[in-house]
Amino acid sequence: MVCGRISSILCLLFLIFGLFFTDVLLNAQTTDRTNTQSGEILDPLSIPRSVIGSGLVRQVKFSPKGDEIAITTTLGVEILNASDLSLLAFYSLKPGVSNAISYSTDGQKIAVVAGLETFVINRRANQIIQLKKAKQVQGVAFAPDDRLFTLLSDGIVQVWDSQQDLTDFATAEPTKWHQHRYRPRAISFSPSGSYVATGAADRVISIRRLSDGQWMGNLSGAGLVNQIAFSMDESQLVASSLEGVRAWSAKTMQRTKKLHTKRTGSDYHLATDLNSSRFAIVSRTSGNCAIWDLMLEKKETEFQADIGTISATFHPQGKNFVTATPYSIKIWNPENGKVISSRDAYYRINNFGFSADSSQMILSTVSQISGEVFGELMLWDVVDNQLIHRWVAHQSEISTVRFSPDGTRILSRSITELNPENPKRSNQVLRMWSTDSFEQIGADLIANREQVNTSQLKDPTIIAPFDFNVEVEMLTDAYESGKDQTYIVMTDKQKMILWKAPKQFHFIQRSYWPVIYRQQISRAASNNGKHIVVVKNKDIEIDLGPGIPRPRLNEHRGNIKQMQFSFDSRYLASLAWDTGACVLWKFD
Repeated sequence: MVCGRISSILCLLFLIFGLFFTDVLLNAQTTDRTNTQSGEILDPLSIPRSVIGSGLVRQVKFSPKGDEIAITTTLGVEILNASDLSLLAFYSLKPGVSNAISYSTDGQKIAVVAGLETFVINRRANQIIQLKKAKQVQGVAFAPDDRLFTLLSDGIVQVWDSQQDLTDFATAEPTKWHQHRYRPRAISFSPSGSYVATGAADRVISIRRLSDGQWMGNLSGAGLVNQIAFSMDESQLVASSLEGVRAWSAKTMQRTKKLHTKRTGSDYHLATDLNSSRFAIVSRTSGNCAIWDLMLEKKETEFQADIGTISATFHPQGKNFVTATPYSIKIWNPENGKVISSRDAYYRINNFGFSADSSQMILSTVSQISGEVFGELMLWDVVDNQLIHRWVAHQSEISTVRFSPDGTRILSRSITELNPENPKRSNQVLRMWSTDSFEQIGADLIANREQVNTSQLKDPTIIAPFDFNVEVEMLTDAYESGKDQTYIVMTDKQKMILWKAPKQFHFIQRSYWPVIYRQQISRAASNNGKHIVVVKNKDIEIDLGPGIPRPRLNEHRGNIKQMQFSFDSRYLASLAWDTGACVLWKFD
């Protein structure tokens, strides 16, 4: 019995010692990982960050005087000089992608929707305020009397009284018009300021008197409305919808004419000058632009604008005309269809990778001019945070980029390269580049035609070009013995080949690099073990250990699709789906 009691006491002591040792170990690991003292909370704002990328264009709008052009992008609002499209100002809006935008009549206030929230920018005071009571906003517009209209996704139209002090907007109580069943998408004011029309996804165009909000009626025969505009004499209202581009009589509320009958109204974009004396209709699919007279009876001018046009705006006096694709902005002469000025400065970052010494990043970008896609590579200095070189690498979107271990070569891979032999089936093309000359090394490797099957070989003597890759190590099937894998290999530094390797040639100790597709990485850990980060939609949570609140890094405007620590653990790079911008965070 004594022996039994002694054994019980010894077991209890061992249990207590084990729990104590485990707690000490966990605390040591947490302290080592977070590098914080007891009670100290990591401030996410203390982590330096920089945004790499231009963002993509969403909407364009002339100022009332015509001297500025406001651009909403996936990163915020740009103000451009209307003469040469040079950048005058930039306003970063983090809640989400910026979309709808409108100037006040004096041009000093700009209302913008970002991430379904509404913000008002005071250009003179360089001040930004948020309308706290405007949620789930689809559109925004200043009226001629400077009242602000916000269109909510539940169909309600909010009307905000004009405010001299922007801070009053934050606490103001709007008037509510129960205008639509859901999702109003378009708004237009008549040239005299007498009427306001709204169009929604409920296929209704509603007209009210602006002075007292009296409902005047609904237009019949409207489809899924995207944009609307009054004619100069206010007798007609033009709308683009799923039924095409059509006109209604504002008096009889009946449809009068069809300008375009194709059932893709979302394909067309409307623009008119301040007095509605001219109408422009641009097709997104074809790039065709037609300038109509004020009575919508005939086309005054017709020319070829850019394929992929998503927004258009007229100068207030009709002097010139601006179109925008996600990648470029152009000012046109509406009389002859000639380009006056252009700004091809926008691109989307699609993928990235760190060099082995963590001093550089390679990023793949996508841009498009006149419907032609360009896949470019950007070599970035991580330490000095500046561009080293940028060059066109593919005539298509680049899906994967990687450094070689010695940092002297870069691999780029496109899965949508044009196939001259069969245009309906794209080629998968891999190219090698020199980091010194930025010239291509060797010939293209066409993955869908040049795979070598090694099933008949016992043990192929191959040299892997890149003997490390973080993403591969994170894939559960990278070395799964039950699956065949395709590997990029090199016989020398000038030639790449592909091996189709059966399962018996899978060796974990060998550093093969499988051909991988784009993937979403929701969790990343630094090599030194100090940092663990987790994706939460568009934010990044820093895991500080069990039971410790996770600080959030919030610089992205859209959901994050990829992130990776540099190999020295000092930097974290993250990339979002919607914005096309990469954020570089400095941890140490």
